[in-house]
Amino acid sequence: MLGCKPSKALEARVRRGVALHRKLGWSVLMTGRGESGPMAEASGLPGSALILEDRATTTAENAARSAALVPGATILVVTQWWHLPRALRHFRAHFGSVRGEPVWEAHRGALREIAAWVLHLTHRA
Repeated sequence: MLGCKPSKALEARVRRGVALHRKLGWSVLMTGRGESGPMAEASGLPGSALILEDRATTTAENAARSAALVPGATILVVTQWWHLPRALRHFRAHFGSVRGEPVWEAHRGALREIAAWVLHLTHRA
C-alpha cells in the first residue's frame, strides 16, 4: 500500500489495504511516510501483519525500498486509480509478480499525477 501525506487519499488506501488483508490474509507492506502504519492499525490491521517502510518520499523510492524489505515477494500495489499505472511501472522494475488494486475514492491529486508522468517519462522521477 503506497503512503502519502495524511489525506482522504491515504485514508481510502488504508481502508482498501485493510479490507484486502482481511480477505486474502496477506501481510501488508506500507511504504512511504510513517503516518500510514498507525492509521492502518487503528483501522483494525494487526501489527503482526504490518511491514512498514517509512522513509520513501517518491513512488520510485517506494518500489526500491519495498524490494529491499521483501525481495521476490508477490506484490499487490494499492493506490488511487490515477496513480496506479505509474506505480506499477516502478514496482515491476523490482518485482517479478506485480498486480494493481485501484482505489476509486479521493481524486485530489490526479492533476499532479500528470506532472509526475512527464517527469517519469523524461527520466527525471
